[in-house]
Formats: sequence, structure tokens, C-alpha cells
Amino acid sequence: VAGFIGLANIRRGRVSGQEGDLTVISADFGSVAVKGEQLTVGDEVSFSFRPEDVVVTSPFGRNRYRGKVSQAIFMGNLTDLFIESEGVLVRAQLGKGRTFETGEQIEFGIPEDAVRVLEREAAG
Repeated sequence: VAGFIGLANIRRGRVSGQEGDLTVISADFGSVAVKGEQLTVGDEVSFSFRPEDVVVTSPFGRNRYRGKVSQAIFMGNLTDLFIESEGVLVRAQLGKGRTFETGEQIEFGIPEDAVRVLEREAAG
């Protein structure tokens, strides 16, 4: 069965633990906490988050990262932003308001409830 997820950041990782009601995934750009997923430590997963869910102006919560602006493209109603973090490109789409310069160091966040697990391969 095919499904449409639209524009998304899709990554792979391994479940590394639990923090209260959050499941923590070790990914290539850092650890990512996910809300509402029943996963087991050691599971290999692919997960996604949408570019418009990435928060740059005031990151909050558990999923906070540092990166460098690789490319910023003004699209009229939004800015398509590519952020390099730990050698990985993360795509963000931000509304009007702030401009970004290539090479600029920024912080960004991904809300825990915006991360979706797409596939799971059980440990073992």
C-alpha cells in the first residue's frame, strides 16, 4: 500500500532508551525524542519530520540542535532553509520574518510530537 507523506526529512536511527513518555532514537545528527511511539531499545527505525515543523527562531523542548545554514532560498511566502548539522542536511521551511545568511550558525528544534516513525525493524 502506497502512502503520500509529501516533503519530509527522512532519517534512520536506533532506539536507545526512554525518557518518561518519550522514546529516544540515536540518529546521525543527534538523539531525537519521539512522543507516542511504542518502540523497544535496539529497534532500527526510519523516521520523518516535516520541514515546516522545524523551529529555528526559538527552539524549545528536548530535540534541540546546532547547525550551519548551508542554503537559504526565499520563496515569496516562505524561506526554504537547508541546515548542516553533524554532516547531515536538515530541511526547514519558515514563514516570513527573518533572513538567514549562508554559513550562519543557528539553533533549531524539532517538536517531539512532529516526529513520525515510518518503519521499524525489531532488535534481535
